[in-house]
Amino acid sequence: MFKGDSEINRKKLNILHVVNSPWWHAISEYALGLSKGLKAKGYKVIIVTLPDSLLIKRAEAEGLTVITNLRLNHYNPFYFFADLRRMIRLLEEKEIDILNMHESFGFAISCLAAKLAKRPIVLIRTRGTFMTPKGHPLNRYLHNTLTDKVIVTSKFMREKCLKHLKGKESHYLLIYGGIDTENIKSDVPNLALKESLGIESDAVVIGIIARFDPVKGYSYFFEAMGKVKAEVSSWKLASKIKFLVIGYEAEFSTEELLTMAENCGVREETIIINKWVNLSEMLSIINIGVIASIGSEANSRATLEFMASGKPVVSTSVGVIPEIIEDGKTGYLVKPKDTQAMAEALIKLLKNRVKCNSIGSAAQKLVQEKFQEKILVEQTEKVYWQEWEKKTTIKKLNPDD
Repeated sequence: MFKGDSEINRKKLNILHVVNSPWWHAISEYALGLSKGLKAKGYKVIIVTLPDSLLIKRAEAEGLTVITNLRLNHYNPFYFFADLRRMIRLLEEKEIDILNMHESFGFAISCLAAKLAKRPIVLIRTRGTFMTPKGHPLNRYLHNTLTDKVIVTSKFMREKCLKHLKGKESHYLLIYGGIDTENIKSDVPNLALKESLGIESDAVVIGIIARFDPVKGYSYFFEAMGKVKAEVSSWKLASKIKFLVIGYEAEFSTEELLTMAENCGVREETIIINKWVNLSEMLSIINIGVIASIGSEANSRATLEFMASGKPVVSTSVGVIPEIIEDGKTGYLVKPKDTQAMAEALIKLLKNRVKCNSIGSAAQKLVQEKFQEKILVEQTEKVYWQEWEKKTTIKKLNPDD
């Protein structure tokens, strides 16, 4: 799929990522990881986002330039031309070579701005969502004609794009999301952390990492945990099993999750953390990871984080996850909302420590080979350069265009 595998030794491009969402979600994580990696390679990277975005602090902590004064999240025709002029001015003043859009809002403005700016600009659209693209003529024109390449983060999204946007297969490139495995060191459990959370040193911890939202399947997670508790009630393990929830409040509050846990009979075993944590340390005390989502999971960073830490994952078969987990080898897949199947998979792992460890090791190896952040950066860098060289060559041949 990608040409030019030799080391890229050219001038460093100026890259603008537009991530105009207030939320911290898979798209934000994908864009930030990519931006951070490109910056480390010497590229000048700027992120455009909203004034209230949760991305700002994280991006600035990585030394990235953040711009928040562009109005893109609207369909108001009275603002359109003023915002178009602002975008063109930004592209020209910052001498942007690559404009990478990560959200639907502002896509039309970005396409026109890249076309009208007085410099060659490569426009890349990254689709890192699970939502089906709208197939109307304007959207097809924006994606297939004005955009130089569309990057998708999963095979299922690529199939959706080809079906609804009717573009050429070569126009839609698959680049999976990745994680910085150097930041995940969880071979040795942090026993002090366990103690601080009231967890015994030899307790088994089943963990879920997700924002507190219905799409993440929390009601089904707690129902499955209730079944696990009932099954192991006669084991020596029974009094030493804990369910650890890590995330932040969204549609659900912490109190609402605790009520779900209580209704399923696992309130005493449940620990909820709703603040920013050292993820590597948290992963070190988790024995088995769970993804209970009933939708979403276009990138499923949490799945990759569990796997990178050498922990087996029991997950619903939604989004990109069946492309990551091979059932029975690098984890277990169950149907969404099937709490009995989820509980049975967890019990299978709890019964067989050797199997649990072998699946965790295989999962860790897979992430190292296929889902590292540096792979995402390298593949995207190649796309940028291929399209940049193509565009500047055409510009030289047609200087009046």
